[in-house]
Amino acid sequence: MNAHKAAIKTAKAHKANVRDERYWMKAAIRDVVHQGKECITRSIHYTENLDWLKEKGFKYTKHPHYEDLYIISWEGC
Repeated sequence: MNAHKAAIKTAKAHKANVRDERYWMKAAIRDVVHQGKECITRSIHYTENLDWLKEKGFKYTKHPHYEDLYIISWEGC
């Protein structure tokens, strides 16, 4: 395997990880909405997903005590 193919595989794996994290974020948000809550605390590792949340109209703030946790809200939590 040469360096070009390794770079392509790495890029594809990164994209898959971003999609997977986004899928689980959607599922968690869906579950919390069914419970009637207005915010969720979630670990987000990829900045692409933070940009995606902002595009979709969600608000997020960094958790004051943990590095990777964000508080995601959608109604003014």
